[in-house]
Amino acid sequence: MESQSSHLESRSDNYQAMMDFLPYSRHSVLIYSQRLDGRTFDTNEFSMIIRKLISEHRHINIRILLFDVDSVIKHGHRLIELARRSSSNISIRIVARQYRTNISAFMVFDTCRLIYRKNAERFEGIADKENKKYALELTDYFNEVWEASQEDPNFRRLHI
Repeated sequence: MESQSSHLESRSDNYQAMMDFLPYSRHSVLIYSQRLDGRTFDTNEFSMIIRKLISEHRHINIRILLFDVDSVIKHGHRLIELARRSSSNISIRIVARQYRTNISAFMVFDTCRLIYRKNAERFEGIADKENKKYALELTDYFNEVWEASQEDPNFRRLHI
Protein backbone atom coordinates (compact mmCIF):
# COMPACT_ATOMS: atom_id res chain seq x y z
CA MET A 1 0.00 0.00 0.00
CA GLU A 2 1.19 3.51 -0.80
CA SER A 3 2.38 5.78 1.99
CA GLN A 4 -0.01 8.56 3.05
CA SER A 5 2.55 10.87 4.61
CA SER A 6 2.14 14.49 5.59
CA HIS A 7 4.80 16.93 6.73
CA LEU A 8 4.64 18.30 10.28
CA GLU A 9 6.11 21.70 11.07
CA SER A 10 4.78 22.78 14.46
CA ARG A 11 3.71 21.54 17.88
CA SER A 12 0.13 22.01 16.79
CA ASP A 13 0.68 19.88 13.64
CA ASN A 14 2.11 17.10 15.82
CA TYR A 15 -0.73 17.37 18.32
CA GLN A 16 -3.38 17.30 15.60
CA ALA A 17 -1.83 14.23 13.95
CA MET A 18 -1.71 12.45 17.31
CA MET A 19 -5.32 13.35 18.05
CA ASP A 20 -6.34 12.16 14.56
CA PHE A 21 -4.58 8.79 14.92
CA LEU A 22 -5.34 7.91 18.56
CA PRO A 23 -9.09 7.24 18.24
CA TYR A 24 -8.43 4.55 15.62
CA SER A 25 -6.03 2.60 17.84
CA ARG A 26 -7.36 -0.76 18.97
CA HIS A 27 -4.31 -2.77 20.04
CA SER A 28 -1.28 -0.64 20.78
CA VAL A 29 0.16 2.84 21.11
CA LEU A 30 3.93 3.26 21.45
CA ILE A 31 5.39 6.57 22.59
CA TYR A 32 9.15 7.22 22.41
CA SER A 33 9.81 10.62 23.94
CA GLN A 34 12.61 12.59 25.56
CA ARG A 35 10.07 13.87 28.07
CA LEU A 36 6.30 13.92 27.92
CA ASP A 37 5.76 17.48 26.71
CA GLY A 38 2.98 18.94 28.84
CA ARG A 39 1.36 20.88 26.01
CA THR A 40 1.09 17.65 24.01
CA PHE A 41 0.54 14.81 26.47
CA ASP A 42 -0.80 16.59 29.57
CA THR A 43 -4.07 17.90 28.17
CA ASN A 44 -7.67 17.07 29.02
CA GLU A 45 -8.38 16.08 25.42
CA PHE A 46 -5.48 13.62 25.29
CA SER A 47 -6.36 12.12 28.70
CA MET A 48 -9.98 11.69 27.69
CA ILE A 49 -9.05 9.83 24.51
CA ILE A 50 -6.66 7.54 26.41
CA ARG A 51 -9.37 6.80 29.00
CA LYS A 52 -11.85 6.08 26.22
CA LEU A 53 -9.42 3.74 24.45
CA ILE A 54 -8.85 1.82 27.67
CA SER A 55 -12.56 1.52 28.43
CA GLU A 56 -13.54 0.51 24.87
CA HIS A 57 -10.56 -1.76 24.15
CA ARG A 58 -9.76 -3.62 27.35
CA HIS A 59 -6.62 -5.22 25.93
CA ILE A 60 -5.07 -2.11 24.41
CA ASN A 61 -1.41 -1.80 25.31
CA ILE A 62 0.05 1.70 25.70
CA ARG A 63 3.80 1.67 26.25
CA ILE A 64 5.92 4.75 26.85
CA LEU A 65 9.69 5.09 26.76
CA LEU A 66 11.05 8.26 28.37
CA PHE A 67 14.48 9.83 28.79
CA ASP A 68 13.67 12.44 31.43
CA VAL A 69 11.38 11.43 34.26
CA ASP A 70 12.33 14.02 36.86
CA SER A 71 10.33 16.90 35.40
CA VAL A 72 7.30 14.69 34.79
CA ILE A 73 7.30 13.47 38.39
CA LYS A 74 8.21 16.84 39.90
CA HIS A 75 5.51 18.84 38.11
CA GLY A 76 2.84 16.15 37.91
CA HIS A 77 1.30 14.84 34.71
CA ARG A 78 -2.14 13.50 33.84
CA LEU A 79 -0.72 10.61 31.81
CA ILE A 80 1.48 9.47 34.71
CA GLU A 81 -1.50 9.48 37.07
CA LEU A 82 -3.56 7.62 34.49
CA ALA A 83 -0.76 5.06 34.09
CA ARG A 84 -0.72 4.53 37.86
CA ARG A 85 -4.47 3.82 37.82
CA SER A 86 -4.41 1.73 34.62
CA SER A 87 -1.20 -0.25 35.03
CA SER A 88 -2.57 -3.22 33.08
CA ASN A 89 -2.94 -0.99 29.99
CA ILE A 90 -0.24 1.67 30.36
CA SER A 91 3.43 0.93 31.05
CA ILE A 92 6.30 3.40 31.31
CA ARG A 93 10.01 2.68 31.24
CA ILE A 94 13.13 4.83 31.31
CA VAL A 95 15.29 4.53 28.17
CA ALA A 96 18.44 2.51 28.91
CA ARG A 97 21.68 4.49 28.75
CA GLN A 98 23.03 2.69 25.68
CA TYR A 99 20.07 3.99 23.62
CA ARG A 100 20.19 7.62 24.71
CA THR A 101 22.10 8.72 21.61
CA ASN A 102 18.89 8.38 19.57
CA ILE A 103 17.36 11.86 19.88
CA SER A 104 14.27 11.15 17.81
CA ALA A 105 10.68 11.10 19.03
CA PHE A 106 7.96 8.92 17.61
CA MET A 107 4.58 7.35 18.14
CA VAL A 108 3.28 4.18 16.50
CA PHE A 109 -0.41 3.36 16.48
CA ASP A 110 -1.41 -0.29 15.86
CA THR A 111 1.78 -0.89 13.85
CA CYS A 112 0.50 1.05 10.85
CA ARG A 113 0.06 4.76 11.64
CA LEU A 114 3.02 6.78 12.87
CA ILE A 115 4.39 10.17 13.80
CA TYR A 116 8.16 10.58 13.55
CA ARG A 117 10.51 13.47 14.36
CA LYS A 118 14.22 12.99 13.70
CA ASN A 119 15.05 15.47 16.48
CA ALA A 120 12.76 15.43 19.51
CA GLU A 121 13.62 19.06 20.28
CA ARG A 122 12.17 20.20 16.96
CA PHE A 123 8.63 19.79 15.65
CA GLU A 124 9.47 19.06 12.03
CA GLY A 125 8.55 15.51 11.13
CA ILE A 126 6.10 13.27 9.36
CA ALA A 127 2.73 11.76 10.10
CA ASP A 128 1.81 8.71 8.07
CA LYS A 129 -1.62 7.09 8.03
CA GLU A 130 -0.55 3.87 6.38
CA ASN A 131 3.12 2.94 6.40
CA LYS A 132 3.20 -0.51 7.92
CA LYS A 133 6.81 -1.16 6.84
CA TYR A 134 8.22 1.90 8.63
CA ALA A 135 5.83 1.46 11.56
CA LEU A 136 7.13 -2.09 12.01
CA GLU A 137 10.75 -0.87 11.88
CA LEU A 138 9.99 1.70 14.60
CA THR A 139 8.10 -0.95 16.59
CA ASP A 140 11.07 -3.34 16.39
CA TYR A 141 13.41 -0.59 17.58
CA PHE A 142 10.98 0.37 20.36
CA ASN A 143 10.77 -3.26 21.51
CA GLU A 144 14.58 -3.57 21.54
CA VAL A 145 14.88 -0.45 23.71
CA TRP A 146 11.94 -1.56 25.86
CA GLU A 147 13.61 -4.87 26.69
CA ALA A 148 16.83 -3.10 27.75
CA SER A 149 15.01 -0.44 29.80
CA GLN A 150 13.52 -0.48 33.27
CA GLU A 151 10.51 0.89 35.03
CA ASP A 152 11.13 3.86 37.30
CA PRO A 153 9.84 3.06 40.81
CA ASN A 154 8.31 6.56 41.00
CA PHE A 155 5.69 5.49 38.44
CA ARG A 156 4.26 2.77 40.61
CA ARG A 157 1.12 3.50 42.56
CA LEU A 158 1.64 3.68 46.29
CA HIS A 159 -0.86 1.58 48.25
CA ILE A 160 -1.16 2.86 51.80
